[in-house]
Amino acid sequence: GLDPAFTRLYQATTWLFHPLMQTFLWLWIVLGFGLYARLFTQETPTYALTGGAGLGLGVLSLFIANLIVIFIHELAHGLMTKQLRRECDRGGFLFYWGLPAFFVDTRDTWLSSARGRIAVSWAGPHSGLIIGATMGIGLTVVEQLLPTLTASIVANFFYQIGFLAFFSVFMNLNPLLELDGYFILMDWLDMPGLRPRAFQFIRHELW
Repeated sequence: GLDPAFTRLYQATTWLFHPLMQTFLWLWIVLGFGLYARLFTQETPTYALTGGAGLGLGVLSLFIANLIVIFIHELAHGLMTKQLRRECDRGGFLFYWGLPAFFVDTRDTWLSSARGRIAVSWAGPHSGLIIGATMGIGLTVVEQLLPTLTASIVANFFYQIGFLAFFSVFMNLNPLLELDGYFILMDWLDMPGLRPRAFQFIRHELW
């Protein structure tokens, strides 16, 4: 029963899919990634992945940051599904690899072209790049204009969100894992069931 909600959300965010907006977002990603990388590689770190407020609170804030990144990631899959004029009727909460996560059911896009399915798979990592870039730009602005807030718990939380957003892109685009990168590769090569076929080849034909 989620499709009407996704439809309304899509109608309110159609401007995000305009080619000019997408061009701007890519420039935003390049700038934001560079600024975040500068913060991440500082010899004297300004921020800490532990949140700068003790290990316990730092782990908790990392947990919350991860849920935020995953939620937006799945939301992006759903919105791209609506961009293809397909239904996104089901979603929810699950445990994946022992960790809490969200999901949306995009199976209706199986009736779309390979290019459409690739776009839906790419939407999740693309959202991660945008989130990470936004954190990089935002933290740099704070650093320049409001230096007293630089080492605050809130600033560290945004730093954690940025790190997890970029890390999630790396994980999701790894074609060796059955995540977005794998499905992009499968549709790009037009080889359904690529993973089991690859294992079958390694176990038998290769030798």
